[in-house]
Order: sequence, then structure tokens, then C-alpha cells
Amino acid sequence: IKLYPISYLYDDFNGSKVRTTEFGSNHYSHIAYEKFLMKKPHLFNNYVKLIDSVVDFGYISSYIPGDKLAIYASSIALCTYLTEHYKKKYPHLDVRRYVEDDPYENIIEADVRITTILSGGTAVDIPNLRTVIMTNSLNSTTSNLQVLGRLRNLKDRDVKFYYLYCEQIKKQVEYHRNKLEMFKDRVLSTKEFRANISL
Repeated sequence: IKLYPISYLYDDFNGSKVRTTEFGSNHYSHIAYEKFLMKKPHLFNNYVKLIDSVVDFGYISSYIPGDKLAIYASSIALCTYLTEHYKKKYPHLDVRRYVEDDPYENIIEADVRITTILSGGTAVDIPNLRTVIMTNSLNSTTSNLQVLGRLRNLKDRDVKFYYLYCEQIKKQVEYHRNKLEMFKDRVLSTKEFRANISL
């Protein structure tokens, strides 16, 4: 597995009033972060463009029929949005959501499946899964290794794991550093990038 951490920045981090906690809590919540982004059209549009760039670079650019992609997000709302977005963007591909009560075939049969850690993180063996993109920041060793563990060695194909984090959000940077430590003996190589799209 080739590991690609992708960092990004806000043009105006302080002015954006970024929210990463639920009301009444001081613990980092990626669901709270996704809710915040989805309420800010300009930021959300750029966030989706950021995910698009990773999909294009990590999957579409070297796609051959049979290659599979899994995208992980925290909230059902974002999974639903991204599913509709990629259905329109790539009408030639089978794009499906897999959360809660969605049929199991959605995660197995689709070219592109958009799912959560809870639904698609464990006990799922996806044939020909070549690329995983994790948009959510979480610190759980178990969950991170479960998502990495969805990837298997494929003959004659690079197998790639991408994850996003914001350099201006302390918890996301902390979780990124922890991931590097978690994954270091489990991946073939690590190459870090900063995205050329800012929020």
C-alpha cells in the first residue's frame, strides 16, 4: 500500500470561524466539522473540489475497468451528497452509497462506493479495491487500521491510500502524526502532498 497524506489550508482560517466540536462538548468531532462545511456554500464547494482532485489524481487518471474506489466520510449527509455528485460527474461509473440500511451489494459491486467507517470499515472484502480516500480525521487506531485493511495487494496495480487533513486544525494535525506512526510498518511508502486547492 502506498500512503499519501494530503494537507490543505484555509485562505482565511480565523475569519471562517471553523467549527470542530458539537455544542456543549470540547472534543473534536469530524461530524461537527462536516456540518460546519455543509452550511458554508463557498467553503463546501472548495472542499468538494479538493476531494475531486484526489479522486482524479488517485483513481480516475490511471483507471482501468475493474478498478474500485472507496471514499470515507463521517456523516450520512456528506456520503449522500458525494454519491449524487459523483454519479453526475462520472456517469460511466457505477457510483453507490453504502450507509446504515443500504443494500450490501452497494459496497461490493460498485466502481465507486461512498461510505462511513461504521458501515464500510470492517469485515468487508471489496474485490479489486485499488484506492481508498479517507476524508475524515479520526484518532482511533482500530478504525484507521480497519480502513487501511480494506486494501489488498493487487497484481500489476498500485494500491493507494489517501487521507486529508487541514494544517490549521490542531487536532487534525495531531491525528495525521498519529496515523503516520500507526501506518509506518504497514505501508510500502509514504509521500506527503499539500493540495493546490484551498478553502
